[in-house]
Amino acid sequence: MEPSQNKTFIIKTLTIGRGSSRQRGGRWEKIDIQLAADLLPETDVDEAKLELDGILKSYITEWQNEPLENSGKLPIHWMPRTGSKGPFEFASEKMNVNSQEFFELQQRLKNAGNSLTEGNYYVWLFQDQHNIGRKVRSD
Repeated sequence: MEPSQNKTFIIKTLTIGRGSSRQRGGRWEKIDIQLAADLLPETDVDEAKLELDGILKSYITEWQNEPLENSGKLPIHWMPRTGSKGPFEFASEKMNVNSQEFFELQQRLKNAGNSLTEGNYYVWLFQDQHNIGRKVRSD
């Protein structure tokens, strides 16, 4: 079978990163964050870069302005997604590598058989055992 000459597949992966540091209690702390996104061929790369950079800037600003007593307790960074059953929020281990709260939730999910209800959310651990999804419970 000969390869088709009429089909082309273009996969673009955009990776950007940022870093920052702060002094807390007489010691320096550093954060380095890197985001990667697979882009559809029709996606404007510059627009995607601006959006990812905005996410990184807001995350770092939140980290820099965090009160001293909460140092080390970065919140979970949730991203909106849409799956086969509708909209949900997604948190990846890679994007939350500095969030103790993420890893605590991940462990609770593993202990509970990979899904649980917290507040108004149904929360689950993806099959890869690294990423978490959540959606508002339907009563």
